[in-house]
Amino acid sequence: MSDFPNFFLQAPTAQNALDLFKGEWSTRLPDATGLVASTGPVRACEDYRVHWFEKHIPGGYAGKRVLELGPLEAGHS
Repeated sequence: MSDFPNFFLQAPTAQNALDLFKGEWSTRLPDATGLVASTGPVRACEDYRVHWFEKHIPGGYAGKRVLELGPLEAGHS
C-alpha cells in the first residue's frame, strides 16, 4: 500500500473524505455537521456577515447562484 499513501480501507463517509485533506484545510466546518476533526480553525461557514448580507439584498439568496472565486474552501459561499 505504500504506493498509495492516501488509500485506506474504511467505508466511504463524509469524515473519511475530509481526512484525506487533514492538515490542508483552513476553514472549519460548522460544529453541527459533526465533521470538524480534520478541518482548520477559520470559521468562515459561520461568518455573521454572510447572514447580514442575505437580509439586506432583495429576496435574500433564493434563486441566486454563486461563483466562488476566493481562496480557502468555499466557506463563505
